[in-house]
Amino acid sequence: MTLRLATEWTNYCRILRELPYGKTLPTAVYLHRETPACQSGDLATLLSTVANRHDINREFNVVKFRTDAPRLSFLAYPDFDHEAHPVLKRAVAIDLISGRSHAISYRDNLNPPILHRKELLLAPPHPSLEMFAALSAAEECAGLYENVATIGFRLNWERLLKSRGIVIEGHSLQHLGTDDGSPERYGVPIPPAPIVRRHKTALTRYTLSKPVKSLVEFDQIAPGSTFFDYGCGLGDDVRGLRELGYDAIGWDPVHARDVSKRAADTVNLGYVLNVIEDPAERLEALVDAWQLAKRLLVVAALVGEPTQVTPESFQDGILTRRQTFQKYFTQQELQRFIEDALDMPAVAAALGVFYVFRDPSEHQLFVQLRSRRTIDWSTLTVRTPTIPATRVNETSRTPRPRRPDGFAEHGELIDSFWTSLLTLGRLPVAGEYNRLVEIECLFGSPKRALRYLLDRGRREAFETAQAARKNDLLVYLASANLRNHIPLGRLPSGIREDISTFFGNYKTALQEGLLLLKSAADPNTIVLACDDTTLGWQDERSLYIHSSLVDRLPVVLRSYILCAELLFGDIGQADLIKLHKYSGKVTFLAYEDFDSFPLPALVTRTKVNLRNGTVDTYNHRDQGQVLCFKERYLDPDHPGRGDMLTVSDTMREVGVSEASFMGPTAPELLSMLRRAGRATLAETLFSATSTA
Repeated sequence: MTLRLATEWTNYCRILRELPYGKTLPTAVYLHRETPACQSGDLATLLSTVANRHDINREFNVVKFRTDAPRLSFLAYPDFDHEAHPVLKRAVAIDLISGRSHAISYRDNLNPPILHRKELLLAPPHPSLEMFAALSAAEECAGLYENVATIGFRLNWERLLKSRGIVIEGHSLQHLGTDDGSPERYGVPIPPAPIVRRHKTALTRYTLSKPVKSLVEFDQIAPGSTFFDYGCGLGDDVRGLRELGYDAIGWDPVHARDVSKRAADTVNLGYVLNVIEDPAERLEALVDAWQLAKRLLVVAALVGEPTQVTPESFQDGILTRRQTFQKYFTQQELQRFIEDALDMPAVAAALGVFYVFRDPSEHQLFVQLRSRRTIDWSTLTVRTPTIPATRVNETSRTPRPRRPDGFAEHGELIDSFWTSLLTLGRLPVAGEYNRLVEIECLFGSPKRALRYLLDRGRREAFETAQAARKNDLLVYLASANLRNHIPLGRLPSGIREDISTFFGNYKTALQEGLLLLKSAADPNTIVLACDDTTLGWQDERSLYIHSSLVDRLPVVLRSYILCAELLFGDIGQADLIKLHKYSGKVTFLAYEDFDSFPLPALVTRTKVNLRNGTVDTYNHRDQGQVLCFKERYLDPDHPGRGDMLTVSDTMREVGVSEASFMGPTAPELLSMLRRAGRATLAETLFSATSTA
C-alpha cells in the first residue's frame, strides 16, 4: 500500500498524534498489534494491507510507526508478555511509498535492542497493564531512566542494573544493596578474558585517514567550523586538518587524555568501534560521540575479513598477535548498528565510512549532490548571433546601426551568472548564487537576465544544461525510492526548486524516479542500455567500465550504479565497476595503483546485491590477479592509451585471451612471458608491482 504524500500522509500523522495510548518518541510511535487502533480503523486497514503484501505473521507483535517519514516497521518480541524487558529478535522495515522492505535479524547480536515501558504500547483494559506500569515506576524511582541514550540495549541495561545493585525478577525490582559476586544472575557473561591492548591499535599516518579525507573531498568541513576527533590516536588527522587551516582538536583515552571532550560541528569516530571488545562500551562510545556532534558525525570501522591467517576468536571479533582486538563489520551491519543506536539514518560515504547528519535536509542534499555529474561546460559551443546576408535582388539600403549593448561592460558579472545557470540548469534561488542582487539591479530580474543570454546565442547550451540537470535529478529520485522518504517541506530549498522546475510537483517527481528505478531493475532494459553504450568493455553477462566514465553512461545505468553506491560508499574508491546485466548486482573493483602500473593487481572486490541489499567485500591482495588490456575500460582519448596498447599487443603475442575479463594471475603471466623469450619485459612489467 502506498501513501499519497499530501492527503493520506497528513491524515496518517494526525491519527498517530490523536491516539490516547502508544509509546511516543520524537520520530516514532510504538503500538502493540493487539491495541484497538491496530485492530480496526484506518491504521488497521493500512497494517493489514502491508502485512499481507509482505507476508508479516503474528510473530511481529509490535509496530513502529515513523512520524518523520512514510515508513513503518514490524518488530518481533517473542517474550513480550513474560520478560520485563524483551529482546528484539527480528524486524521488517517497509517504505509506504515505494513498498520496498528490509528484513533484519538480531538473533546473533551480542547486544540486541530491548524494550522498556511496555505498558505504553498497550491500551486499557489490558490485564498486564498495571503490572507493567508498576515496574516502570519502580525503575524510574531507582534512577534507571536518568540517561536513556544506551539503556535500550541489553548489555548496557544489565550492566547499569549491576552497578546499582538491582535485579529484576519477573516484573519486580529488587535492591540487593551489594554485589553478590554472581554476574550470571544479571545475564551478563563475564568469562575469563585476556588483556586487550587497545593503545597498540593507534597508527602513525602520513596522510589524512579515509573518513577525514572524505570530509575534505566532499566539502563537508566548512571554513570556520569546528572539528573534534573522538579517539584521535596519535593525532595525525588533527595535525593534518590544522595545517589545512581548520579548527581541529582531538581526544584519546591514552594518547590525548588531557584534552577534554567537546562539542563540535563535525565529530569523527574513526576506527574506534572496531577496537572496542566490549559491545556495551562500543555502543556507549558511539552515542557519546553523537551527543557531541552539532551537525555531522562521521563513523568509520573496518569492513571485510581479517587479514590474519589464523585469528583467535574473541567476543564478536578477533584477537591479533599483538593482543589487540578487531571487530570486522559488514557494510550493512555497520549501518544497522549506527541507525539502531542513534535512531537516525546513516549514509555511506565510502566502504566502512558513514555520515549521520543532524538535519535530514542536509542528508538529502549530500545524496543529491553525489548524483550530479561534473561537466566541463566550457566545452559547449556558444554561438554568437550573425547579421543576415543581404538578398541579391534587394534594393541597397544603408544598414541600420546595431543597438549598443548596454550590458557589455558588465561581462564578468554576466559570465558568473551564466556559470550558475549551467551548473543548476535553471534560475538560481536565494542562497545558490551570491550575486543575485547585482543581477536584479542590473536587469530588473533574473528572468530578464536569462532572456538576455538566450537571445545572444546561448539557448542550445542552456537546453543541454537543463537536460543534464534533469537527468541528474532523476538519478537522485530513483535512489530516493531506496531510502526513507521525507516530506517535501523538509527537503533543501534547492532540491524543492529542482522538483518544481523540472517535474512540477513532488508526487510526479517520485513517480518518475520510481519508473527509472524499475527500469534499472529490469534486465532487458539494462541489456539494451549496455548495448547502446560504446564505453568500457562488455561480455554477454556484464559491463566493465572505469569509475571516471560512469557519468557518461545512459541515465538508467547511472541510476543502477548510484543505487549500489548508496550501499557501497564513494564510487571514487573503486577503479573499475562491473555492472551485472541480469542479477541486479554491481561490483566495485579496487586495484593496486591502477593509474601507474601497466598490469595492476586486484586488491578488493565489493559486490552489492540491490535485490536483497547485501554488501560483500573480498580481499584479493595475496592472489596475484592482474588486469590485462587496461585500455579497453578507459576513455578512448586517454593520454596513456598508446603505451597501454603496446603492453596489450605483447599480451596477445604470448597467448593471453581477450575473450574474458579474468586473465592469468601474475605468476602465470610471468611464466608465459618467459616461455616466449620475453624475460626482460616480464621483469619490467612486474618490478613495480612486486616492489609494492
